[in-house]
Amino acid sequence: MSLFEQIENKKSSFSGKKREVLEQFLKQGFPTKKEEEYKYTNLKEIIEKDYSFSPKASHNITKEQLNQLHLGEENFEWIVFVNGRLHKELSNITIENAEFFARNGAAVVIPDEKASPDFFCETVQRFISEPDYRDTMAAASQALANSKPAKTIAALLLQRTKR
Repeated sequence: MSLFEQIENKKSSFSGKKREVLEQFLKQGFPTKKEEEYKYTNLKEIIEKDYSFSPKASHNITKEQLNQLHLGEENFEWIVFVNGRLHKELSNITIENAEFFARNGAAVVIPDEKASPDFFCETVQRFISEPDYRDTMAAASQALANSKPAKTIAALLLQRTKR
């Protein structure tokens, strides 16, 4: 059963903000390859898996299981939430990088004391419901990217050797 079918079947068991966010997600859907940011991302592996919509406090997720989900992007940082809770031991991100992106308007850092399912849901809801917010953050992220890193590094090295 596809992820959309699973969500559709379970949405009646949710209420309030969770239901509202699910309804909005079902309406908007997953990004497609037609969207520039996702043109090289294969979401098929994600949307065709079975998921549990009745979360438990404990879990048995291993790093090995997560390694199967990287979609060919093993060298990137990732954040793992299990049942709405951040699991740093399963995540691969440095707080310095996250704070750098946040300071430059390219990310949102949720402090530990606010890392609740409701706060996370509200944060995601803002991305879904405010395209300008999402677009501004995407532009800030792109502005931080260096499209010519090798050329820049070579220029810096040459500059330093001339001193």
